[in-house]
Amino acid sequence: MKIRVMFFILFLVSLGSLSIGWYFLNSYEFGLCFFDAATRMYDVSCHQTFERIGSPLYHATPALTLVFLALAIYPAAFSVWKKFAVWATPLLVFILSAYTPGYWDPAHETVFKFSSWLYAILSLAIIGVTIFRARKKS
Repeated sequence: MKIRVMFFILFLVSLGSLSIGWYFLNSYEFGLCFFDAATRMYDVSCHQTFERIGSPLYHATPALTLVFLALAIYPAAFSVWKKFAVWATPLLVFILSAYTPGYWDPAHETVFKFSSWLYAILSLAIIGVTIFRARKKS
């Protein structure tokens, strides 16, 4: 039961990260960065700073939310999923941190979405196979 509570807390943290990412991406609307509509003055460097933090949070955490919810519902799959997460998570972090888009390359948001959903689909497939095998045994 303890591991189920931990994954439920991680599920709630990922929902909080999603809302923080949205808040940071809308830094002008919420007054985090200077914006004057009359003179069309923007504090671009402030917005870029918040965008660098908010974009990965907003675009990557919906997929992770599903993974944490699935592990909260079926925590017996954790030991199998952990073997995948131990090598895939550092690889994903390295790819996302080292990525700099060129002229023909996709934008950061596209890479964040694609890689996080790929991670989530593989994770959910591993969890699903674990559930299927456990039910087949019993």
